[in-house]
Amino acid sequence: MLGEVIAQSIDELADYLAGDDPPGEGYLAKVARLTAARDHAKGRVLGEYLLLPPDEDRPVVVDRGHPSWAEVDAEQRERLGDPLSEEGRP
Repeated sequence: MLGEVIAQSIDELADYLAGDDPPGEGYLAKVARLTAARDHAKGRVLGEYLLLPPDEDRPVVVDRGHPSWAEVDAEQRERLGDPLSEEGRP
């Protein structure tokens, strides 16, 4: 059951990420776009269900919507000596 849920989530996200076929897109360009969308969808969906080590080829991106944003932001501010960091506040 979980495998089916994951597979369906990957399919749906890949379709969304791939978007519509651009006018004049060639076969190889379409294959590359669809493959990239599926690879990205797999990484995102599997990352939600499993604790996977980060891909060594890509940096880990934590945006403002990520649950770890506040922690990562505070660490970066401290590392940079930002006066707004928790340790730097008067």
